[in-house]
Amino acid sequence: MVPDPSPRRYAALALVGPNPIEPHRVADLVDALVHYEPGISAFVLVDDAPVGRDWSHVKALLPATCKFIVEVSPRQGRGAPLLGGGGMNLLVALRRIAQLAASGVDVGPFVMKLDTDALVIARFHERLARLLETNPDAGIIGACTISPLGKPRGVEFFSDLFARAGCLWLGRTDRAGLGRRRAWPTKMRHLRMYAHVHRALRAGYLLGENVSGGAYAVPTKVLLRVLEAGFLDRPETWRETSVTEDSLFPMYARAVGGKLVDSALSPDGLFGIVWRGLCAMPDDLVARNYAFIHCLKNDPRISENDIRAYFKRRRDAVHTNGEEKAA
Repeated sequence: MVPDPSPRRYAALALVGPNPIEPHRVADLVDALVHYEPGISAFVLVDDAPVGRDWSHVKALLPATCKFIVEVSPRQGRGAPLLGGGGMNLLVALRRIAQLAASGVDVGPFVMKLDTDALVIARFHERLARLLETNPDAGIIGACTISPLGKPRGVEFFSDLFARAGCLWLGRTDRAGLGRRRAWPTKMRHLRMYAHVHRALRAGYLLGENVSGGAYAVPTKVLLRVLEAGFLDRPETWRETSVTEDSLFPMYARAVGGKLVDSALSPDGLFGIVWRGLCAMPDDLVARNYAFIHCLKNDPRISENDIRAYFKRRRDAVHTNGEEKAA
């Protein structure tokens, strides 16, 4: 077991797909997470495999004081992988952490959402805490409106995904053209989606606002407001829709008064997250002072194994304070 000497508490979650390589990715992610920020209070893993898997190797990497929770996805690997599984599993994990916080467990000031092909490459708690202090209305922190490459991140793609979720936003003529099999509303959950989105719109949400989903932070106080509003009661609401998890929680954060806060541009940015591949090569990522990177699995310039080996060597050679370890 890893000792937990740090008072800097936080919670984290990971959504794990059915691919057999996922447990190895989770182990490397947790190893890096605990290396740089050992004060983790809770780690929730949502397993989307058709059958249960042994996660004892991951638990062994966490501090003894960390609450390690494995949730079984309601989807369990069945159905189309791009139809609502990620959003539903995210809400399952966030609900569990919110319930811990509501019951009096000190989970820390924020929750980290991490993909299994993301990686922690530097300390982050102090910088995130400063961002929360200077942005008290933050609802989500990550690469939101601008990418690490300096390019604006639009809402058009994600607003179109919402438009296709149960055909909630189609005009009367468009709905008529769908035929009787797609009459609106078709199910109670469609009305629930409609109500949730319209509450967010009334709070100032712009349809399709999103965060680059590889890694981002959710303030615990915002998560508790989302729980109290009832938005986490039925994660299965978003199953079999085209809405993705990186556009779903930003909507809920906005619905309870939170704002999207960017932290993607170096040298002060934390999230070197783009949708495909690395935003820079490993040496440059370190030089840019990022804490989180993503898409290790599909960069055309360097293999996932080489990326993980590079940062594992760095963890082995460098203390969390950035100083080289003694030989």
